[in-house]
Amino acid sequence: MALFSGCDRQGGTKENFAFTTEYQSVLLNNGQYFFGKMEKAGSAYPILRDVYYVRQQMNPETKEMRSTIFKRSMEPFGPDMMYINANSIALIEPVAPDSKVAMLIKEAASQKPEAVPPPVNPKKK
Repeated sequence: MALFSGCDRQGGTKENFAFTTEYQSVLLNNGQYFFGKMEKAGSAYPILRDVYYVRQQMNPETKEMRSTIFKRSMEPFGPDMMYINANSIALIEPVAPDSKVAMLIKEAASQKPEAVPPPVNPKKK
């Protein structure tokens, strides 16, 4: 019984996890990845701030697909954070400061807002 004393009814822990890296990677059950600064990771609705995501874009000249990282606050409705239902989270991992993702986040953070392209509309040609 002592083994389960720190768990709530949904199976999550009641504690707040401490992360040692500036950014965390959050994989949702639907396969989407988000990168940001996680708060209240042990709660029913953790908060992810300074949120980035990866989007595939095709180069119109070369027809090659390229992964690009975008900040969610640059979207038309300008979200500055996400409340995530903990039941939707498959895993949370640290983003190493010297990783490719961390470098792409730093690069994206230094861009001017107008430098970020609008969302891709797959039905438009």
